Amino acid sequence: MVASAVVSLLGASSQFSAFLEGFASPPTTDRPYIRWWWPHGVVDPDEIRAEVVQIAEAGFGGFEIEDVHHSLAEGIDYESTTHGWGSEPWLTAFTAALEEANKLGLGHDTAFGPSWPMGSQSIGADDDAAAKEIVFGKSFVTASTFAGPVPPPFSNPKGNVTIQTLVAVQAWRLDQRSNSTSNPVYLEYGSMMDLTASVVDGKIEFDPPDNSTWLIYSAFVRGTGQQPEDYPHTNSATYVVDHFGTLGCNSVLDYWDVNILAAEVQSLLAVGPTALFEDSLEMVSANYWTTNYMKEFEQRRGYDIRTVLPIVTKYKNNAYLFLFPDDAVREGALHDYADTLSDLYQDYHVKPIKKWLGDRGLLYRAQVYGILGLDSMRLATGLDIPEGESLGFKVLDQYRTLAGATNMAGLNVLSNELGAYSKGAYATSWRKILGTVNPEFAAGVTRNVLHGFSYIRGPNATWPGWAAFTPINGVVGYSESWGPRHPTWLHAGDFTGYLGRTQYFARMGVAKYDCAFFRQNGHAQDSYVGPYFTSDGANLGWTTTYVDYGVLNLPKATVSGQRLAPGAGNYSVLAVDGDALAGYAPTLTVGTASLLEHYAESGLPILLIGNWSSPRPFGLGSINSTSVATFIKKMLKLDNVANVDRNDIASGLAQLGVSPATQYESSHLTHIKREFDAFDMYYFVCNSSSEVVQQTVSVPIRSSLVAPVQLDPWTGNATVLPLYSITQGRLSFPIQLQSLQSTLIAIVPVPYDVLHATNMTVESLARDESGEQLIAHSTAGGTFQAQLQDGTLKTFTMDDPGQALELSNWTLVVDDWQPEDANGDFTSTKKIRHELQLQALQPWTLIPELLDTSGNATYSATFSTITEKNTTGYYVKFAKFNGSFRMKLNGISVPPLDQMELNFDISKWLKNGTNLIEVELASSLLNRMKATYPAVYSGLSSQSFGLTGVTIQPFSKAYLF
Repeated sequence: MVASAVVSLLGASSQFSAFLEGFASPPTTDRPYIRWWWPHGVVDPDEIRAEVVQIAEAGFGGFEIEDVHHSLAEGIDYESTTHGWGSEPWLTAFTAALEEANKLGLGHDTAFGPSWPMGSQSIGADDDAAAKEIVFGKSFVTASTFAGPVPPPFSNPKGNVTIQTLVAVQAWRLDQRSNSTSNPVYLEYGSMMDLTASVVDGKIEFDPPDNSTWLIYSAFVRGTGQQPEDYPHTNSATYVVDHFGTLGCNSVLDYWDVNILAAEVQSLLAVGPTALFEDSLEMVSANYWTTNYMKEFEQRRGYDIRTVLPIVTKYKNNAYLFLFPDDAVREGALHDYADTLSDLYQDYHVKPIKKWLGDRGLLYRAQVYGILGLDSMRLATGLDIPEGESLGFKVLDQYRTLAGATNMAGLNVLSNELGAYSKGAYATSWRKILGTVNPEFAAGVTRNVLHGFSYIRGPNATWPGWAAFTPINGVVGYSESWGPRHPTWLHAGDFTGYLGRTQYFARMGVAKYDCAFFRQNGHAQDSYVGPYFTSDGANLGWTTTYVDYGVLNLPKATVSGQRLAPGAGNYSVLAVDGDALAGYAPTLTVGTASLLEHYAESGLPILLIGNWSSPRPFGLGSINSTSVATFIKKMLKLDNVANVDRNDIASGLAQLGVSPATQYESSHLTHIKREFDAFDMYYFVCNSSSEVVQQTVSVPIRSSLVAPVQLDPWTGNATVLPLYSITQGRLSFPIQLQSLQSTLIAIVPVPYDVLHATNMTVESLARDESGEQLIAHSTAGGTFQAQLQDGTLKTFTMDDPGQALELSNWTLVVDDWQPEDANGDFTSTKKIRHELQLQALQPWTLIPELLDTSGNATYSATFSTITEKNTTGYYVKFAKFNGSFRMKLNGISVPPLDQMELNFDISKWLKNGTNLIEVELASSLLNRMKATYPAVYSGLSSQSFGLTGVTIQPFSKAYLF
């Protein structure tokens, strides 16, 4: 149904009519972006303009420019002295890209600098603005005097670092359980003797006060010497900046003001929307530090970090060598160390960058994770656009971590770096991308940046063009260098249309959830999965995001009507588990415990998970406080607080009297809900790569009369579901999904009860184009019944429609893509045509003429139908196959088809008698790359492209009303 028919049938509001129009043709801001990799400024402005056009014609809403060339080994220079990032040639090309994007109405983002992490070419490796680390040295002494040089760092400085500043020399008594060869080494907490002031000319003398074994511990601060990945990128060396002090980001921002943001560039960026992007924090450091860390730590945590320094500094292989016997002391110190890093990153990096960008009309998009313990949730709330990634995020709960933060902060966009797969170069399909992103939408993603699009030429490039991420060290690298070099680019517009409409839908209104699951630390990259709610509970309808203390301190995190954050997630229960990083110990900060007790007294249902009989403070500064125990004891006396084991969560929820708003029998169905004015918007996905979903869903309704509208993100069309029922303030309707397939449902208030069936015995129901007639479908004859919304019972008989027909005698025309190297142009592709007659369908890898083929193909066959009586319809059913596809029937192009579906009603395009079906298929380039570059790609298995079976299934039709 088209939008006008849906609005007419429902008597829907003008607001819903406008929503449907926007859904059919989503604005540029809702369409996916694509990451665009340049090899520095060694690019031609005319080619840059041409590639912007290619991106626009494929339906993307914008691009993000990155200086990345991982296919060139690190340390090898590629014209960086004359054409590096930020050079005049780079700026000329950058200006051309912005001009062409503005002409075509595209958005344009760019990174703060070359590659990642964020760096500056205005500083040296030893400068205060450069990234810092603290590294220790050690020596042991037993019953004798230590006299000699201060123990040097266990590792040498990296890169061009020449300065190491000694900041502490200490003596620690070893615990009785350890000796100098132990690993780990246990130290007596409180035994530290500060020897720093006794250092003379780099030497120290220490007489142990007893016969115990003592550790001589030294600590040095120095630059990390790290440069952005796959350097060099610039004329002078770029060094990663200090992300925890004021000087680091200032160096980057000052460079932009002086060297990049000329008046012309700034005016082009302002046409926007434009965000500057900061990639994940893959900083290489023995231990993260900043020059003023000790002072900042004491001001924020209330004690001197030197009293715990050995246990918060790591040794070789990123492991801790020194521990305290008391786990609570160690855990508290580590928490305080990480919490201070989060404070500093927020105060001296995120805040000033966001202000600087805002003053210039720009947005801040960033991946605030990569450093273990960094509070990604709190940091995400300070951004304009937080971002996750499908490569680094191994579980959906990592997105739910960021989703909880963005929701509570009132941010409407959770961005996602989509489609980077290890060893996926030239082997990735649109269907694989869909299988990745569809569940991610249910976890809170609202926008995607596809990974990615490589400039056509670059260092060491061969056919079909330069690729930023393959090969890497001689083997196949990461996906993908999308663009016209790919056969599947033929169908890119269908893919971007789907993503654009889904993202438009996903950004409507505010997401609403059932459970807020509390985490002691909001780190987004530790793959933490809380019990029940995102596994067994999600399969029953529970929706969940994570929250932490920083998120719960936001203005929206209030309790009203037994709900947490009614203006945001509107959570019905707050779940609190023990600390996953400390064996699920019952630890909370004093501030958190106080806040939870306040929530409980306000009536919010709270579920404590695990053993909370002896809760303790989290953080060494308050380790002796009894407040946490007092707060928890008071909470446990309340009827709206329950405490259960991890394996008994369902009974605890029953005790509290809370249940998921959306309910269904246990399955692989997962969903997310958004409230948009009077409309409830549901996104459902089958979160399984092998199973299907077929069941009834029950949702609450906010109006006495509503109708469920199914939205098709592939075409922009909509239809009112023909089968649903309303009982006791809840709406029930059926959902059927293939593995990893999604569907979008909008619940719309209506002024009258729309024609529909409430139950039936027939196989399926559909509506006609106007929506005003209900049509029963059955692939078998018989007598059936359907009950309508007014109670009318319809009994009807349907004839046997006849047997299914498996199509044979196919004509297959394949354009086989191969390197042409015409006139020395390595980007040129020749397309060798193969025309074949196939009695039966089979993959290309089983057809001798097509063994190494990659490319585009058209399958055509004929079949006969009888349609003159309008009592028979026809499905086309595909056996599973590899490749993206479109279809024509009798020369008419069928609108874009759901690439996760295999069964389509084709009745409207058929005629009585002989019909022609044509299926256009596109493959990846992998098979041809394997044949052309076996040394790189032979380790990957060939992909079996091509149709494998097509059946025409007749069905009988009966008109019920």
